[in-house]
Amino acid sequence: MSREQEEILVHLRFIGIALVAVALSVLTAGFVIDGDRVAPVFSVISLTACLYAFATPLVRG
Repeated sequence: MSREQEEILVHLRFIGIALVAVALSVLTAGFVIDGDRVAPVFSVISLTACLYAFATPLVRG
C-alpha cells in the first residue's frame, strides 16, 4: 500500500471517530436538558472522544 493510501485510511479513521464524538455530544446534550444523572459521565466521555478525534491528527502533522 502506498503512503497516500495509508494517509487516507488514517484520515478516514479519524473522521469515523469524529462522527462518534458528535453523536456522543448530541446524546450528552439530551441528558443535560433532561437533567439526567449520567450527564456528567457522558460529558467526560464525549470530551475525551472529541479531543482524541480532533487533536490527534493535528499532533501527528
